[in-house]
Amino acid sequence: MLATAASAQPVVAKKKPKPKSPSAGSLSSALAKGAKGSFSVTYLIKVGAVSGTYTYSQKPPDYTLTFSSKEGTVEVFLIGKSAYDCVSVAGTNICTKESASTVAPELDLIQPVDQSAKIKAFVAGAKGIKLSTSTFAKQASTCAAGRYGGVKTTYCVTSGGFLAYAGTKAGSLSLTGYGGTPPTSAFALPAGAKIVG
Repeated sequence: MLATAASAQPVVAKKKPKPKSPSAGSLSSALAKGAKGSFSVTYLIKVGAVSGTYTYSQKPPDYTLTFSSKEGTVEVFLIGKSAYDCVSVAGTNICTKESASTVAPELDLIQPVDQSAKIKAFVAGAKGIKLSTSTFAKQASTCAAGRYGGVKTTYCVTSGGFLAYAGTKAGSLSLTGYGGTPPTSAFALPAGAKIVG
């Protein structure tokens, strides 16, 4: 009898919760998560008439950043606790041994953990923030644009937790390529490099 009565009750479908809309704060949260990930990314940087390419790879505790322009190539490595600045001079690769604190500011240009702090400051201080979505190098991204310090500023972060775009009228950094976990060879000093310091 109880079974018959129970089966006679109408079935009420539970409503699925609506997905949360992204917030400006979610950008820094995604980057904080991405700080622990392993990936390789390439960016186009434009500042005035100057342009170049950044290639960044991380597989904690190893990180490397390469900047290439028509003037040449500069590479920064943080391999465990060992840090190096490498340049190519007349076909010879020269790597200077540095402290981790010396190369940190260069790596911070791209590293998710540093970008997370910058976007937190942007969210806290920007006026009229507007959110949108975009795609960079086939990576879905959330963007936040607003006036920060009187300057129109835009940040975009991928769902994977790394920077997709950062820009003002003065210049921009835009994601042009993405790769998954980088190979061990990505963190090897240039072949035949002369190590000094």
